[in-house]
Amino acid sequence: GKTLLAMHLLALAQKDGAETFWVAAEDFDRLWAAKHGVDVDSLALFEPQLVGDPEVPDTIKVQCAQETMAEVEVWFKRRFHKKIFGVLDSVNALLPAAVLAAGVEGQTMATNLARAKFLGELMPQWNGWVRTYNFCFVLINQLRNKPGMVFGNPEHSTGGDAIPFYSAVRAKVQRQPDGVIKQLGKIVGLRSSIY
Repeated sequence: GKTLLAMHLLALAQKDGAETFWVAAEDFDRLWAAKHGVDVDSLALFEPQLVGDPEVPDTIKVQCAQETMAEVEVWFKRRFHKKIFGVLDSVNALLPAAVLAAGVEGQTMATNLARAKFLGELMPQWNGWVRTYNFCFVLINQLRNKPGMVFGNPEHSTGGDAIPFYSAVRAKVQRQPDGVIKQLGKIVGLRSSIY
């Protein structure tokens, strides 16, 4: 639901003449995007790459979020005089340098704080672009439940407080309990609600 909504918004921006980009921290399916109206040939796609020499052991690493966002910034600065629409899918899949350095075994609260710190630095910069230039972007994020919450809403979004603070509009996409759409006994879609 979240990615599909972002694809529809991006397709509308393309029809309006905007330059578009997609930061695919998760998998990006070009065929699926094209099926939903995205002109994938004119879309700038940024995916964290594996870097290093495959012939030399221990030299392969995943490009960190800071490196990916630096590429987006270079792309953006070449086009700042145009309408720009971007999507970051997904905040939770971004891997800042500190998280990559910790490795899988080191996934602790400190690495989660590293993600929040990274977003706390990224959001003011992008917010400045929104205010200064003709720029709009969508961040896709997931809700998590805080363990042990007895009172209040246990839901929170990953990445700290920067996203809610800098967001102009927040939408929650949630699949409806009876949301399966069937035709001739075959599942063809899901019904979701947007809050």
